[in-house]
Amino acid sequence: MRQRGLTVITRIQADKVNELRSLLEAIGRDINENPVVSFASFRTVHFLRWVILDETTINEERIAAQLVLSTNFDGKLIPHLEDLCSSNLDGLFQIYSHCEGAPKEKFSQHLLHYLKKNRISIPAFYRGTAGRKVAQIHQEQSLWKKIQGLLQGSKSENGDKIKTKLFDEIKKDPSFAWAFSPYKKEFNQQFGGITLRFQALAVLAALLALIIILPIPSYIIPTFLFLFLGGWWIQLRVLEKKDEEAFIAARQDPSEVAVLMKKEDFKVQNQLTHLVEIKPGVIRLYTLKFVLWAINLLASRVYNKGNLAGIQSIHFARWVIIDKGRRLLFFSNYDGSWESYLGEFVDRAAVGLTGVWSNTVGFPPTKNLIRNGARHSAEFKAWARFKQIPTQIWYSAYPTSSIKNINNNTAIRQGLIKKMNPEKTKEWLQRL
Repeated sequence: MRQRGLTVITRIQADKVNELRSLLEAIGRDINENPVVSFASFRTVHFLRWVILDETTINEERIAAQLVLSTNFDGKLIPHLEDLCSSNLDGLFQIYSHCEGAPKEKFSQHLLHYLKKNRISIPAFYRGTAGRKVAQIHQEQSLWKKIQGLLQGSKSENGDKIKTKLFDEIKKDPSFAWAFSPYKKEFNQQFGGITLRFQALAVLAALLALIIILPIPSYIIPTFLFLFLGGWWIQLRVLEKKDEEAFIAARQDPSEVAVLMKKEDFKVQNQLTHLVEIKPGVIRLYTLKFVLWAINLLASRVYNKGNLAGIQSIHFARWVIIDKGRRLLFFSNYDGSWESYLGEFVDRAAVGLTGVWSNTVGFPPTKNLIRNGARHSAEFKAWARFKQIPTQIWYSAYPTSSIKNINNNTAIRQGLIKKMNPEKTKEWLQRL
């Protein structure tokens, strides 16, 4: 089952911003019991958030307040929209009645088309639990709990005997029949690296074919590419030097940080919503688009097993370009504290972060697109907090499960029905 992302942005009626904010915050304070949206009724949703982007002015142009809906979901778009609109029509209608162009009549299909019409593309999307439906994650957690109960009094037995006992006992329970079906990975998880190498070879072959087939000297295309990349690099270095001269470190407002921290560290998981202006000019915008494309390619083909360059704490993350190329919005759902999350980024993924955010306003000075930048840990974290904005509603379908737990539960389910030698059996039992 492929997981996807939905981002919907709608303009809020100018006189209803505060009213909508109050409504969303009331829902957000009581995710489980609020009378407006029954989040537990969603069948396809892993994570969902609603965020208000306040009215602002960029280069003397007013940008109205906007409502952003972000979901991470199973399957195809239309069934997901039907899941959202049919199960909670009254609640969603109440929320979107504050937005411009929202349907006046309370029909799920009208609301579905409204959301679909206002969705935007996601240039970079990462999934830490690729291939697993919400239902599967819950099922595999229940299997782990079942095994924990069966293990009582068995720890002194031989490893093979323990596994055989677990297998036999679980096999008797019809509610766990699903556990004995082989777990199927996504195509990209199985062959992503091969596919990426094949795509790279295909591009090289196409370039070679152009050189051979087209009636132009063989040196023209390489020369053009060299001149293009050289010109881009020179322009980029000029911009980077200007940025370094004008750089002023971000100053955190303690009261604003306190507001953000009030919505963190309640469970195993946390969330981050980050909004920043993109530096002006086509060089910066198209460099950013290329970097996001590259990150998306790597995320789907290489880093698709819950491990992003050594970081095993990210459930879902995305970057989206909004406001006609003026701002960059980042959403993340992750495990652990904000401090540890940003620290892992600095230690393990500074190159990717710098490649993206070096094209945005206020980011620590960079060199050659990917050097320095996020490596300035203190300045980067101060900037990240400064550009973080409050999330009014954030929902997780499995708030007490970490990425490591989810991956471990899948490995337990796979190992239960797999024949193993004594050494592998011992390793499997250690997962329990």
